[in-house]
Amino acid sequence: MDENKITNQIMDYKYLREQLDSLIDYKSSALHWNLSQLENSLQVIKKCKSSYQNISKTLNIKMHRFEGIDKRIEVLKDNAKAFKKYSRSLAADAQNRELQTTQPKESVIEEKAQITIRNYLGGLYYLTVDEAVIKKADYF
Repeated sequence: MDENKITNQIMDYKYLREQLDSLIDYKSSALHWNLSQLENSLQVIKKCKSSYQNISKTLNIKMHRFEGIDKRIEVLKDNAKAFKKYSRSLAADAQNRELQTTQPKESVIEEKAQITIRNYLGGLYYLTVDEAVIKKADYF
């Protein structure tokens, strides 16, 4: 057993329930919900960091370094636009990493492909498909 492995974590169900109730009662679009959550992200990320620090101290285990969390906190403090840009760069990097790896359960005959979808508001979704086949003008 890995001595630095944590198990049986318990979520803050009260907070989660409040958020789900708020989502159920939300009267606007998913986009507006997501933007409101972005504004709430600073509070959530600080709570996450504090929880990880408490777990580390209570269980006397070494956790991943907190610099990544601290960087996200600083970006969030600057403004939501900078955070969106930073998040997009992380998503694009993840897409590139996924393109270069094959997971044990994947059965790929052709090549993987990157698909980036832009929504009507300019949002970008970086996806990687496990296989892409082009036959004439058709993409599969």
